[in-house]
Amino acid sequence: MAKAKKSTSKKAAAKPTTKAVKGKVEPKAIVPVALTSTQNKSLEMVQRNQDKIMSTAENMLKLAFDSGQRLLKLKEEITKKFGRQWKVWSQTDGNLPIGYEQATRYMKLASNPAQFALVDATSIEDAVKQIEHQLKPEKKVEADKQKADKRAQKVATAGIISNATIEEVEQCNDIEELRGLITLAEARIEELQEADNAEVDSDADEAAAEADEAAAEAAAELV
Repeated sequence: MAKAKKSTSKKAAAKPTTKAVKGKVEPKAIVPVALTSTQNKSLEMVQRNQDKIMSTAENMLKLAFDSGQRLLKLKEEITKKFGRQWKVWSQTDGNLPIGYEQATRYMKLASNPAQFALVDATSIEDAVKQIEHQLKPEKKVEADKQKADKRAQKVATAGIISNATIEEVEQCNDIEELRGLITLAEARIEELQEADNAEVDSDADEAAAEADEAAAEAAAELV
């Protein structure tokens, strides 16, 4: 009697499942999966680039662009495996060596090489913003308008403070120096307030003395 053959069907690749939370369907975290050697090497390079980015500003944008290219390729492969679950996969602990938001910035640089070539920035955030302004000039117009409005509001609030002083404060990147300026300004305000209060007290004393003198003169006339 022939023995029944054991099933040889392969176990299907794990798919992200969902659970209901207060009426919403939210995806569960996608656990770390076995990646190919090429994919692992890409993630190792992303980690190495990240270490360099965090330790020095030199070639920062170039390294971020390289990481972005690798992440775009990885996103394409993960999407083929899990569907439109890149965000869930990348936010699951153990899958990416960097945060989802930072990865998105790198990918934004790599997705727009022509615009990236025209970027003149000292930070990744500024580079992303410049790319967005190139793609949508109206955003830059709106950003410039908001900046001008804020500046006008500062000038109006500052009153007698000169534009040169406001510009000097805006361009200062040293937090401790700005805090020192605040402390100095507060001390000067207290000094002026004390002087004003002393002057008011002096005027009040003088007025009281004059009133007493006038009362004395009136009393003398009655006598």
